[in-house]
Amino acid sequence: MSTDNEEIDPEIEKLIAEQADERNIPEDLLKEIYVLEKEMVTMDRRAGLPSELRQILENYVDNGWSME
Repeated sequence: MSTDNEEIDPEIEKLIAEQADERNIPEDLLKEIYVLEKEMVTMDRRAGLPSELRQILENYVDNGWSME
């Protein structure tokens, strides 16, 4: 999975960095998620994260890295 800077708009990258810092989530993880979502559907029609992925991220934020 490539998350080269040229794939992500600089404004989006700035927002990702801010959210990563605020939520104590690795910035590279958020970039990978962004790129995956962008590849899955166009950003114009994006409905959001799949519920399972959203739950994993919420657990990460709430409990640290744990798949439980």
